[in-house]
Parts: sequence; C-alpha cells; structure tokens
Amino acid sequence: MPPRCLVLLLLGSVLPAPTSALSGTKKVALEREQLQRHREHDGSGHRHLHIDLGVPHTNLALHQRAGDRRQAPTTVETKSWFSRMWDSLMGVLIALFVIIPCSISLLWVNERRNAQLEALLGLGRKEVETVPVDQGNLAEYDGMLVHLDSGTAQGKEKLQDARFPTVRLERGCIRLKSVVEVYQWEEQIKEKTTKNNVGGGTTTTKEASYAKSWSMRKIDSSTFQDRSGSHKNHIHVKDVEVGTREEVNDLVMYGEQYRMPTDLVTQLSNWEDARGLVGEKVAFQNYKFAREKDSNWYQCPVHGDQPEIGDVRVKFMYVLDGPATVLALQMSDAAKGVGGGHTFGPYRSIPRGFCCGTREGDMKKELIRSAGKDSAQIYQEEKCMDFGPFYCLCAYCNLVTRCFSAGMQSQLYSAWSGKVSQGGCFASEAANMSLKKWLIRGAGWILLWIGFNFVLDPLSTILDIIPFLGPVLSSGVSWIVGLVTFLLAALVGTVIISIAYLMYHPLVGLFYTGITAGLVALIVLISNTLSTNPGAVPVGL
Repeated sequence: MPPRCLVLLLLGSVLPAPTSALSGTKKVALEREQLQRHREHDGSGHRHLHIDLGVPHTNLALHQRAGDRRQAPTTVETKSWFSRMWDSLMGVLIALFVIIPCSISLLWVNERRNAQLEALLGLGRKEVETVPVDQGNLAEYDGMLVHLDSGTAQGKEKLQDARFPTVRLERGCIRLKSVVEVYQWEEQIKEKTTKNNVGGGTTTTKEASYAKSWSMRKIDSSTFQDRSGSHKNHIHVKDVEVGTREEVNDLVMYGEQYRMPTDLVTQLSNWEDARGLVGEKVAFQNYKFAREKDSNWYQCPVHGDQPEIGDVRVKFMYVLDGPATVLALQMSDAAKGVGGGHTFGPYRSIPRGFCCGTREGDMKKELIRSAGKDSAQIYQEEKCMDFGPFYCLCAYCNLVTRCFSAGMQSQLYSAWSGKVSQGGCFASEAANMSLKKWLIRGAGWILLWIGFNFVLDPLSTILDIIPFLGPVLSSGVSWIVGLVTFLLAALVGTVIISIAYLMYHPLVGLFYTGITAGLVALIVLISNTLSTNPGAVPVGL
C-alpha cells in the first residue's frame, strides 16, 4: 500500500467527528458505517480518491447542516507531473490553432462591424424622416428610414399561455410570458488545487455542498457526488415544463396603417404583473396553483411559509397595448388584407456610387431589397475568401462572420415602449453599439491573454518537477508570464484595432497606432529593466 494512502487511512480512523452542526450542547458521537476509498485510473495519469463516510439519517454531524445547506463527502484527485505536462503541451496546440486565431478574427470582424454601424448611423441621421402615424398618404415613405413616436402598438389576435390554457386574453395583449420554477437541491462543487512538494504533481480537493433553491431547470440528482439519497430531487406536478415560455401576438398593429413584424414586437418589453388577469388560482391539468400572500407567484402545493422539495411555482407577466416608438425602414406590406398596407424592415448599408450617387427611386428599391436579405445572404456578401488555401486561412474569420450575420447584423431596426424622440432613438442606438463593441473587444482581449498563457504554461510546469523549490519557482514564473502575456495581448489587440481603423477611419486609426507604439515602448522598457536588474524578478507570491 503506498504511504500516502496509508496516511489517509490512519487519519480517517482517528479524526474526531465534527460537532459544529449539532443542536444543543450535547455532542453526538459520529458513527462510521463505511470507509470506502476508490482509486480510478483514467489512462491520462489521473488518480481519484473518494472517501465516503456513511451515517444514519438521525445523525446530522457529518452533513454539517446549517439551515437548508448540507455538506457532502470530499473527493480528492491527484494528477502526475507527466499528465500535467501532456495537458500543457495540448494547451499550446489548442492556443496556437484555435484560441489565438479565433480571438484575432473576433477582434477584426467586430471592428469591421463597428465601422459599418458608425457609417450607417451617420447616414441614418441625415436621411431619417419623422412621420405622423395618422398621415393619409404613406406610400411616398416606402424605402425610407422613418421615425414614428405618435402611435400605439395594439395586439389584434387572442393570446393564450401554452402551458396554462386558462390564462388567455382575447385582444389588447402584445406579449404573454410564464415562468415555472421547481424547489430542488442544487449541488455546488468547491475545488482547491495545491502543488505537491515532491514529484511535480497536483492534488485537487473537490468538496460538494447542497442547498435548496428555486430553479428554472430540472436538476438530475442522480449525478450528484453524494449518492446517499438524502439529496434526491422530484417534482410534485407531473408533466409540467420548467422554465420560461413566451407567446407573441400574431398580429400587432402600429396605429391603423402599419403591421409590426415579430422582431420589433419582441423589443417592446414593459412587462407588467398579470395576476389581475389570472386571479387567485390557476389550473394545470388536475393540479391547482394558489397565489402566495403578497406575491405574484402561484405555488402547488402550498405549505405555508416554507416550501418543500418538489414544490412548483409559476408567475405570469404581459405587455399590454400602449404607446411605442419605431425606428426602421418603411416598406409596403406583402401580406395584403392582414395589416394596413405598410410594415417595417431593417435599414442597412447599400452601395451609393462615387461621383453622381444613386437616384432616389433606385436607392429606395435597393434599400427594400437589402432589408429582405436573410442571414445566409448577408454572410455570402461579407465573408472572406473561402476557396483553395484561403478556405483554411480564413476559416475563423468566416466562422465569426457567420455568427455576426445570424445575430448581430449591421442595421437600424428598433422599437421602444413609450414615446422616444428622434434624437433619443439615435442616442440609444449609439449607446447600444458602443456597449456591444467594448464587450466584444474585452472578450477578444481575454481570449488572447488566455491563449498566450497556454503557450507559455509549459515553462512553469517544467519547474514543478524540482523537489520542494519547484512550486515556489513556478509561482514566480507564472506571475511574470501573466504580466508579459497581458501586455502582449493588449499589444496584439491594439494592433488589430489600429489596422482596422486605418482602413475604415484613418484619423481614429492614427490614435490607436500611437497607443500601440506606447505599449511597445513599455514592453521594451520592462524587458531592459529585468535584464539589467535580475533581482527585480519576483520569486514567488
């Protein structure tokens, strides 16, 4: 038997039982019914050690119960140095061929999209027309960017919840949403990894804790680390679909002459509590849900103040008819007889010529044609080269472009609840564009930083093989690697942004080029400092 396993066995037999969770002052002796240790070799050098101390249900000492939270047995996993080295080398390959190319592509496509949106916002401010909703002849505005803020969005069809059919409105409702939650045990795994002083391996301790909470998904307790059965989940209401489900009115009119597409309707989000519609009780098959006191939740079954495992609750919300504002391209409605003859589409960039420009009639037709393009057509227009060797070279750029074409298209196509001025609409669009731009930039920089860390990770792993001093030296190297890769990620990310702006916005590109030069100078300065003063390098943290 290896010495490490013998020590664990001895410790398990002599450690006193925890008594912090016992009620009163009387200590309850911990009765160990089992002491089971499992080693599992997965072929990659991992070794798992699971300690399972079974106790009677009347003894709560082992679980360390505190309210609705319980402690489960601890799992210990050890990983050899060779396995860690293999993981580090695989991380290098993943970083070089997946993470870094993908992050560079993400940054590049994001800057291209941002430049397109900035140009589109500028054109939109010049070409937009504010149209009164009750104007008689609207055909002249077909193919133009319009701003409407004097109308009311009205749901014309009945709306009924798919899970609770008794919740329905004949008209006057635009959106209807129900949220179903189940009271269940949830498992939370807390991991702590330490480096071994000898051998270069690591030891990871996984400690599971369990808490009761309302959840919008069904949690399978059979996958829990604790298999004693004390954290078993079930649902009292059979066949109920857990989660959020929304119904959207099939016919929403803006005023009397515009039909609102579903894409715009779903942007109207002034949700209200629907308990006035539902009443005090709601039925699902043979089950009855009753509204909780001073709450908008309906629960089944009702246990007073404290719910039990398996209880189900639901709440309903809706968006009623009300004032709304639209900023979009006006189009004639193809569904004649359904609406008022006009509808809305996305306002997108089109070729406008260099010298003489494009005639107004032709430009309107081109804008309407562009509004009718689906995501596949937009991708075909914006993708990079995908033939011959370029199929591999541009694969990540095309992958990111496909994602952007499906969910983040460059267009003006928005609706707001309430009355919003023309300037307020464009300010909202600019703020939304800026937020998405910086979020994606941040994601790209973080991916670059992770990728560069993966590339240099073998350096610290190699040092861990040195007995006793290895973990200390490795910590110091990891600190230096983290700083260098952070600066490198910032440098590469800024270079990409600078090149993109030099192509689309030269003046802004020069500004970012100056920032890039500053980062290069900072890296050179740090490198010279470290080379001339080795004592400045931290040994460990």
